[in-house]
Amino acid sequence: MALACALFHAAVSNYDTSARASGAHGAGAAAAERHAVIERACAVVRDANAWDATHFVALATRGGYAFEHQHAFFPGLWMIIRACARALTRVLDGVLGLDVSFECASGVSAVVVSTIAFAVACEAARRLARRAFRGGHSDALAHASAWLFALNPANVFYGIAYTESGFSCASFIGYLALADGWDVASGAAFGAAAAFRSNGILHVIPVSVVIAARVIESLQKRKVREAYGYALRGAVACALVVTPYVAFSAYGDAKYCQNSLFAMDNARRPWCVDSLSNAYGLLPKSMYGFLQRHYWGLGFLSSYSTRNAGNVALGAPAMILGIICVSRYFMRIASNTNVYYTSNAPLHERALVFAAYVQLAIGVFVASTYMHAQVATRFLSTFPAMYWGIADIGARHPRLRYAIAAYYVAYAILGALLVPNFYPWT
Repeated sequence: MALACALFHAAVSNYDTSARASGAHGAGAAAAERHAVIERACAVVRDANAWDATHFVALATRGGYAFEHQHAFFPGLWMIIRACARALTRVLDGVLGLDVSFECASGVSAVVVSTIAFAVACEAARRLARRAFRGGHSDALAHASAWLFALNPANVFYGIAYTESGFSCASFIGYLALADGWDVASGAAFGAAAAFRSNGILHVIPVSVVIAARVIESLQKRKVREAYGYALRGAVACALVVTPYVAFSAYGDAKYCQNSLFAMDNARRPWCVDSLSNAYGLLPKSMYGFLQRHYWGLGFLSSYSTRNAGNVALGAPAMILGIICVSRYFMRIASNTNVYYTSNAPLHERALVFAAYVQLAIGVFVASTYMHAQVATRFLSTFPAMYWGIADIGARHPRLRYAIAAYYVAYAILGALLVPNFYPWT
């Protein structure tokens, strides 16, 4: 996908001609004279890593946050990229004697990390789908949902410096661990997902719901000690899920609210005031909501305007599909019919699927009311229940398969064409 982005970038002129301006490119220009082939490869990577990817590569190159708005990008991805870039430069310089700029190494590492994480996420998606579908035609539905994820409409972001690959990988592994009874391990995996993106804290939902189901099953069998063990492991798992978010909030609190050196214009930042969001001082203050409102203009129904109709149209298919998938699932619960599990399935198996759809329902609500509408495509692409629902729709309504396939292919091609050239996309 990164190669496709680079090819399309070469064929189409940039929409934002200032997008490549960076102080770090001077070193790249000097290196180009000595290692033309390497610099061509670096150029390919730079062309692929566009939009938010430039922020992650810059954070990895610098090794930290220079400005307040950069804290909207959680540290999980760029820290991994930086670690891989350091190892890569040592190998290239120390073993092969090649002088490569750290920015180039960060860009290459980002593509490699995202591509590997996506491959692992695809396999995890397949295994997770097999856990979800236990009813009739389960193998076919599981196979279809795995392919839907592998070819999803936001595919372009899964091979460059975006969080989708790493987040999905950690999230799906967390779901698998939870399904297999590895509760604390699931919390650790979900916590890793929360280090990539803020909505990772939503994984307290599957942990809480599945653990509650296991506690109920144990109590029904009068196994009080077993129930206590599940509850304890569930509490540890939930703590692991929220720890990265709380730690990152505490870092921002300490840097901007407690340290006057980082105060902008020596004034206290608006988000530094204790409020209900941080339990009036009991928790660290979180800047994330403020950053999204102040720098990116997010707000309730803020995307829905006449001049933004094109972006709303871009995200509409994902939002509509999400609403349909959630509605179909909960209507089936109401009518006591499903394709996910047999009638005698254990409560914790049913709870896993239920929690995944609750999480998707919250995601659809947030994407359609608060976020930039066009971002819904990639935001909802990380929810496993999205693919379970679409696979079920295709199985029940064969004619719709062609429409879904056309949507997937069109967005994959347009994404690879528009993203590297800084044209508006998801």
